[in-house]
Amino acid sequence: MQTGVFLKIEFNSDIPLYQQIRDQIVAAIADGTLKEGQIIPSARSMAKNLGINYHTVNKSYNILALEGFITMNSKKQLLVKPASGAQVKRFLDDWSSVEVSLINEAKAMGFEAEKIMEIFKKLVYSPSTPHDSSR
Repeated sequence: MQTGVFLKIEFNSDIPLYQQIRDQIVAAIADGTLKEGQIIPSARSMAKNLGINYHTVNKSYNILALEGFITMNSKKQLLVKPASGAQVKRFLDDWSSVEVSLINEAKAMGFEAEKIMEIFKKLVYSPSTPHDSSR
């Protein structure tokens, strides 16, 4: 599989290119498009495929490596990495603080607990589908 093919860069987006790449690779791991141990193209190759600067892709890859989603093997190839216990713990800690903040914001806007749960459930089962924000 040519990994760059599933990435869709939005040049007019407010989201920085490196963040778009990072987010789409994480999404591809989450949905099984990218599997544990699969080789990811080098930053230079990915940059060429996407028509963007090497340093932009390299920044995405550095973030993914720091977050524990990818690693480099002895042949200098980038691979999708299985989640470690430390990575899972850090994620849950970070997620909990973000989740509490979002829930508090939703409550402050008048959303009831049931509606908040409905929105979360909908996002979990179809994250690419926009949700109904009516209260």
